Amino acid sequence: MYPPRALHDLVSYRLLRPALEWGRGQTLRGRKAHRAFVTGLRFRQLSAHWSEERRADWVLQRLRVMLRYAQQTTEYYRRVWKAVGFDALADFGWDDFASLPVLTRTDLHRHGTELVSRAVAPKEGVRNATGGSTGRPVEIWMGPAERGWRSSGSEYSMRRLGVGQGKRRG
Repeated sequence: MYPPRALHDLVSYRLLRPALEWGRGQTLRGRKAHRAFVTGLRFRQLSAHWSEERRADWVLQRLRVMLRYAQQTTEYYRRVWKAVGFDALADFGWDDFASLPVLTRTDLHRHGTELVSRAVAPKEGVRNATGGSTGRPVEIWMGPAERGWRSSGSEYSMRRLGVGQGKRRG
């Protein structure tokens, strides 16, 4: 007979946890999102002790990657940045980034479809929206990479707080 703690661990870690992991893969809608989740979680664990300087360097490098991707795969950013003379393919810095026009709620409503990346297949996109407290919800579409990264952030935060999978959250 198992003691209660051992029985709890057996059920939680041998049965429920694998089921939750399988469920997460289903919730994230596919292997790409699950792979992004695992990669994001691993990155967060490895970078947790970076210095502020190293974090700032990483953020700028990642920002360059994302803005280049946006310029190459969306109509909206290609058009708007061309109009203000910004080229994401150049090695821009923080001052260049700060000079870019801010994306507003109105822009999202007006140009929503032009903001969706052509690189993400329509079947892989998942709609997400605000609650609509201003009277009209803002809709965005998230691809597998965004969903996995977002989920890894939530999971990493919960783990740091000591709230593991299968634990009640309040």
